[in-house]
Amino acid sequence: MKKTRGQLIYRIVWYTSIILLIFQIQLFAHTPTDLINGYAKVLGFDSIPNAGNIILDSRHICPGELQEIKVVGNSKTAHQYIFIADADGTIIHARETDLWHFAFPSCGKYQVISFNCTDSTQTNSWIGRKINELPNSVCHLTFISIDVKSTTPPKFTYLPDDITVNCIQSPLPFSDGLPYIDQCGIKRLAPLINRSTDFCLPETAHRVWQINDGCGFPIIHTQKITNKYGNLPAIFINPPANITLSCNSENYTVPSLDISNYEQYCNIQLSIPPKVESDSSPCGGTITAIWRYTDACNRTITHSQSITKTPMSLANFINPPRDITLSCGMKPVIDSLAYSNGSSECTLQGKVPPQIKGDPSKCEPVTITWQFTDECQRTITHIQSITWITSQKKTSYDKAFLHANEVKPQKEIPVVWE
Repeated sequence: MKKTRGQLIYRIVWYTSIILLIFQIQLFAHTPTDLINGYAKVLGFDSIPNAGNIILDSRHICPGELQEIKVVGNSKTAHQYIFIADADGTIIHARETDLWHFAFPSCGKYQVISFNCTDSTQTNSWIGRKINELPNSVCHLTFISIDVKSTTPPKFTYLPDDITVNCIQSPLPFSDGLPYIDQCGIKRLAPLINRSTDFCLPETAHRVWQINDGCGFPIIHTQKITNKYGNLPAIFINPPANITLSCNSENYTVPSLDISNYEQYCNIQLSIPPKVESDSSPCGGTITAIWRYTDACNRTITHSQSITKTPMSLANFINPPRDITLSCGMKPVIDSLAYSNGSSECTLQGKVPPQIKGDPSKCEPVTITWQFTDECQRTITHIQSITWITSQKKTSYDKAFLHANEVKPQKEIPVVWE
């Protein structure tokens, strides 16, 4: 009886071992991740329990869509890291956390690693290194493999029909892209892959849009456009040449320009206003006028005109006095000096007072200065010198000094002797 019971126990243990072995073989016969009907099924295996288990949201995994990666059951007294590695086991992203909302950048195979380590480590130092370089003496890890791909192809939401026209009357629709819904349900635009095609020629051309989802689902839509007569480009009618204006042309108006393509179909007859940039004043400068037109074929014509304004004429003093010599003791009076630019356009005229240096009572040389600066910061200056003689005889200038134009009795501005 004891022998039979021992045999029974032996058989139970033996069969249990066989069952566990078969279960383990079947368990490890699966790849760490399966993708079933577009859903991620992840299987993780702990090498050491302190790294916990990785939980990945089991929704459809799409490139660029945020996925919640969570580590549970890990040691809370150690540093917890999550690493993302590519199919070759090279770490491409790393973060110290147990919860990460991560977007896999593109389709392909990835590995997610839970790294639970007693010592702290710099996450950036692991970028570009291999998983098998991770230390396991004071660190625990577990991983899952992810196969990111799409099982539902993207779909255009509208497909333009082929068209036949006499000419292109307006910009073609969907030139910026054809709308589609990607495998994640996001609305996007598929670009034109032949944007350089000229649809305005009298021939048949094609527009081609292509979806590039990066996951093996390139989808193309082609629209055929037949242009019977073509589109002639417009030209400017009598475009103006560069001109020069006088300084007082403040009210000059730059006109609009007419354009035409002299065509029966899709005729263009328009008046285009200019864009004017002015940097001018009575001191001169330039006005730049630019006319620009873009037609339905995205062809642009441009004309520019440079308008130069001449500066106002420079002023000069009227009858400026010359240098003279007087008898010592005479005390002359000095008048203001008139100036003018002698022009009927942007006229400059007026008077400036004298600035006097010297003491005639001591028979010292006297210097009289007249100076004028216009609004263009141009300065004109005249200087008169008066010298003295001590003889009792009158000089030839004494009488002339009192009656000549250059020296008159002071009426407007008193003389200041320095």
